[in-house]
Amino acid sequence: ALFYHDVVYQPKKADNEAKSALWLQQHLHGHLPEAQLQRIQQWVLATASHQHHGDEADLAWVLDIDLSILSADTTRFQEYERQIRLEYRHVPSLIYRCKRRQILRQFAQRQPLYLTHYFKTHLEAQAKRKLQAA
Repeated sequence: ALFYHDVVYQPKKADNEAKSALWLQQHLHGHLPEAQLQRIQQWVLATASHQHHGDEADLAWVLDIDLSILSADTTRFQEYERQIRLEYRHVPSLIYRCKRRQILRQFAQRQPLYLTHYFKTHLEAQAKRKLQAA
């Protein structure tokens, strides 16, 4: 799921995760049991909203790892922010700043941000500080 969740990534499109999940199905069909493929597809789709309901520990790890950049050191986080801006260079600066700030604030307000004990214990406070400062 971690490998495939961004295999299709086009910043101007809203269906990247759905297309990535389809690509995963086509690429791995016959190599994994169908039930396992369906489960991994659901994990890929979950990376679109980062919502996790239930007790599926593996999905919690996938989502936390996907958001781990939010707890990166300052230099790497700033580089990530520059990379995101380049991906969305087609968006006017004022709109981009407003929308980006809104997204980062949503993550900052999320309680908890991370789902696994490890990420909550070791990385959540650092990520929240970065998000609140952004």
